[in-house]
Amino acid sequence: MSAREIQSLLSRLYTDETLLAWFLADREGFCRDYAGGGGDFIAQINERQLQYFADQLRWKRLREARKLIPLTRAALGHGFDREFQRYASTCVSGGERKHLADAMAFCEFLLGDETERDRLTLEAAEYELLSFNLRFRLRREGSGPVVCRAELRRGPLFRLKLFTHEVPALTVEMISARAPRNRTTPALFVSLFGRRDIWYW
Repeated sequence: MSAREIQSLLSRLYTDETLLAWFLADREGFCRDYAGGGGDFIAQINERQLQYFADQLRWKRLREARKLIPLTRAALGHGFDREFQRYASTCVSGGERKHLADAMAFCEFLLGDETERDRLTLEAAEYELLSFNLRFRLRREGSGPVVCRAELRRGPLFRLKLFTHEVPALTVEMISARAPRNRTTPALFVSLFGRRDIWYW
């Protein structure tokens, strides 16, 4: 196993909870069945240190994502941390814009999750995701966990979305107080020839 492969395996141990649990429960079996030629090196890793780094990485991802999606964070309230941890066990962010990739992929996770969510949370997540989509697109690679990367958008984007709340007036304070203005608002998200706009009616 090359140094790069060992580094990749360590990254997966930091981010994949299932893989980490296997390693912690059966280090010998893990090294024999999964680590291949790097088993001797992996076997020497300090268990507590590995768990510490994995926890620190997950909390850093969560803290950075909170800053980028304030409306979604406010809509989820105290449930934000729990939901982000659920998302983080399924996806790893990569590339130069890791925190942005996490924020976008988390919004997609909320929108595609089968958990029943209130309309305000879904609209906050969709609004922030569409706003990011004006400049970036999300690329997914691999599986278990998927690696997500935020890349600059090269083509045009036209997306019409009908919101049930008055989206332009939404603020973190209004969402936190559960006092958004209920007014159907059509919004057109446009990215074309370097110009990025959101038009409301």
